[in-house]
Amino acid sequence: MNRKLFSLVAALMFILALAACAQPTKSPPSPPTATPVPVEDTDHDVDGDDQQDADTDDAGGDDSETMVTPIDAQGVYDASGCADCHGENREGSFAPALQPDKLTNNAQFYIDTITNGRRQMPSWADKLTAAEIEALVNWLMTTAE
Repeated sequence: MNRKLFSLVAALMFILALAACAQPTKSPPSPPTATPVPVEDTDHDVDGDDQQDADTDDAGGDDSETMVTPIDAQGVYDASGCADCHGENREGSFAPALQPDKLTNNAQFYIDTITNGRRQMPSWADKLTAAEIEALVNWLMTTAE
């Protein structure tokens, strides 16, 4: 009887350990969005009518402002809950370390892993954009904590 009880407890502990490594039960918060940075107005539009003024020496061209939206990869890492499994400083915890010297595959491998999932790693394609995933991988592969 003790042997059956021991086997049952061991099997239950194994199942619980597997469940702890599986996808988190809480959904991670949305990643932060960077504030767009307007490019300096170079057409010297003094009256604010978005028309080229007669006193400018522009030869026409594009008068629209270009917005640059950089992706805060560390913000994506923090907000998406990556630290829950990979560690706050990417040193590894339940999942592998994500320090540049530990990442031995090419960038596309890690992009595919985050996008589609692999083993216990869930897919993040429905939570992160392709640009966020690419920025995150580039940051992971080049920035040491």
